[in-house]
Amino acid sequence: MHQDHTAGRGDLEPSRTGVLFISGFATSLRVERGHLLVRSGAGRDIREARIPKVGRPRLRRLVILGRGGHTTFEALAWLDRIGASFLHLDRSGRVVAMSGQPGPDFPALRRAQVTALDTDVGLSIVKRLLGAKLSGQRSVVQRHGSQGVADRLADACKTLDACTHSRQALAIEAKAASVYWEALAEVSVRFAKADVGLIPERWSTVGERHSILSSKPRLAISPAHAILNFLYHLATAEASLALLALGLDPGLGWAHRDAPYRDSAALDLVEAMRPDIDEYVFDLLARRTFSRREFVELPTGQVRITPSLAKLLAESASPQCESAVARHAEEIAHTLARAAGPSVRAPKMATRGAGGKGRGVLARGSSRSSSRVKSIPSACRSCGVVLDTSDRAYCPDCVPAFEAERTAMLAKAAKDTSLPCGLRSTIPRSRRRRVASESRRRVK
Repeated sequence: MHQDHTAGRGDLEPSRTGVLFISGFATSLRVERGHLLVRSGAGRDIREARIPKVGRPRLRRLVILGRGGHTTFEALAWLDRIGASFLHLDRSGRVVAMSGQPGPDFPALRRAQVTALDTDVGLSIVKRLLGAKLSGQRSVVQRHGSQGVADRLADACKTLDACTHSRQALAIEAKAASVYWEALAEVSVRFAKADVGLIPERWSTVGERHSILSSKPRLAISPAHAILNFLYHLATAEASLALLALGLDPGLGWAHRDAPYRDSAALDLVEAMRPDIDEYVFDLLARRTFSRREFVELPTGQVRITPSLAKLLAESASPQCESAVARHAEEIAHTLARAAGPSVRAPKMATRGAGGKGRGVLARGSSRSSSRVKSIPSACRSCGVVLDTSDRAYCPDCVPAFEAERTAMLAKAAKDTSLPCGLRSTIPRSRRRRVASESRRRVK
């Protein structure tokens, strides 16, 4: 019987990047003797931790997944005083509530944001964001798709530059997105050997972006798109916080039109960084083995990630989303400040993402992004138990069987001279020559 090798990963403490992720029906936040008292869990597994105002790692983001539990106003004020942000997500990853540090109060800047819609200024913002998206998608496809699709995306970028209205730009982007996801639909998703016969066949590939459950891809039917949707929701929250920090309104967009209860400007920002998230996810799919225990299929067929996987993704990707979105947010703020007139000074982000040492950590193809992916523990390739460290591929219970299988395979490969080239290439050339020579002598 396999033991649980994830013990200790549920400790209520901030990650190295300052993200504290909490999930459970008994979640609560309150202040006691100057410390933030955090309780979480379910049933008899209730854990508790005291978070000081000053400590290492410093708390920067508190992310709560689920709707069970409660908090106090004093706890929210405690987070505000130390400069930490609060983010509440439901099980699908949608933002329920959030709080962050407000930026400078420049009414002229917000007026420029409103009047930019359907003007040359708004068109330049739309073309900048969608151009960054198309350029990023081209880079992703070149690494994971085909050169022919990359050329089509390059042509879409050139057509985008000639657009005279935001509707034209959106139509070009929509066609390019369809080609983009069609090229990436067959990218494989690796599950543990014990789970291969227990999961739907569509889980083994990325699949189409459009969901058969709705007209939009919000209801994922595959694990890959469930991961993408969760990270897109995280990025939207980071975009809203970034716009607030710059003194802008997250609800007044330029590409996404006004809609009730929607941060249209934040969604515009996310468009530019979607390829960064896509590259992060495809690196994760290439390096990691997943377990079916990390996903839940609802009675409707919708697939969601479990809190354990959401915790790993949030701790790894949230700071990277913050850095990537801050870069685009500052560019927009500078554009609007120039349109507002010389009396308005372009604001700057107070986060480390825009101009500090954290900038660009989610950049496409960057080694820092790959290192983030490598730091996420994988599931055991045999039984599917999620491991506690990222430097192992098998759990202790499955290591003996793996070593015995590997020894038998190497012994067979050493004796067989008619192996396929792909397998023989793993054997040193000198050893292959020696085995072939001994075989010829035996035949004589």
